[in-house]
Amino acid sequence: TNPDENEKQQQNLPSDISIQFTEMFIKDHSNLILLFDLLDEFEFQTRWSTVKLLNQIIVNQTHQVQETILNIPRGVSRIMDLLNDSREVIRNDAILLLNNLTKTNANIQKIIAFESGFDRIMEIIDGEGSVLDGGVIVEDCFNLLLNLLQTNYSNQSFFKEANYIKKICKYLDLNSSTPSSM
Repeated sequence: TNPDENEKQQQNLPSDISIQFTEMFIKDHSNLILLFDLLDEFEFQTRWSTVKLLNQIIVNQTHQVQETILNIPRGVSRIMDLLNDSREVIRNDAILLLNNLTKTNANIQKIIAFESGFDRIMEIIDGEGSVLDGGVIVEDCFNLLLNLLQTNYSNQSFFKEANYIKKICKYLDLNSSTPSSM
């Protein structure tokens, strides 16, 4: 086909076509189960493509996918395992995936918190160097922390009781090179 025909075909597509495809895809819960099984594959292209596809599916149909993930055995845990992937691109996309997944679901937020989510997030921040030099990955980690804490009293209590406030203070001391006047 020539370029003019392709452009005409694209103009005839509905603006929400990706949302429509997502709705059709997630109607059959076995499709999401298959994607989660693919997360267990170590091969780079398989895992990375699966993470990217899951991320887009969550963006398109957040609430429905959140509910389905809660019913998939080890659903949230499998995503959390991606934070330990030695390939940064997969780990970084997993952070984005978790950010999208945790925006509005308290149950998923709790699962992440009680599966050492705070520790894992802080380890990633530490691994990126200083907070000021960490760039977008550090920013995404702080957004994830915010999602886990902002409206979730249970996670706030856990964060406080597990002494994470003291741990996070090291990231907030931006004037540490200035001597104290006391």
